[in-house]
Amino acid sequence: MAISLSGLANFDSWTASFGLYASNAWNSADLEPDGIDNWSEYLFGGNPTNHDATAILPTVGIEGSWMEYVYRRRNDYQAQGLTYTVEATTNLVSNLWNTNGVVEIDFGSVNPEIDSVTNRVSTEERPEQFIRLRVW
Repeated sequence: MAISLSGLANFDSWTASFGLYASNAWNSADLEPDGIDNWSEYLFGGNPTNHDATAILPTVGIEGSWMEYVYRRRNDYQAQGLTYTVEATTNLVSNLWNTNGVVEIDFGSVNPEIDSVTNRVSTEERPEQFIRLRVW
């Protein structure tokens, strides 16, 4: 997952709302630790003081002839200047990722700040592939 820093004023407010200050509020800090840093907790609607990685990380499953990829997205992402992009490739060596064939099919509210977004990729057209989420 590629993440660049933007929307820091709101990130700072978010960390302060959990009582995080100084090095505990750094984007790379992971207090619990659950393996998810503060910046990723912010992007996916987690709580930096709770072990919640399994609840906020993307999931993948097969539904008929589709691979479905579900992730959590801030519903104010556009106002924050954030971009969430699901990409696929059939070859990790080439590092050629693209959005060809990736279709966002649904999204719905998880809570007032976070949406759940479902994407699909056909397994008939490309039976062996890899998928990733880029946030910047």
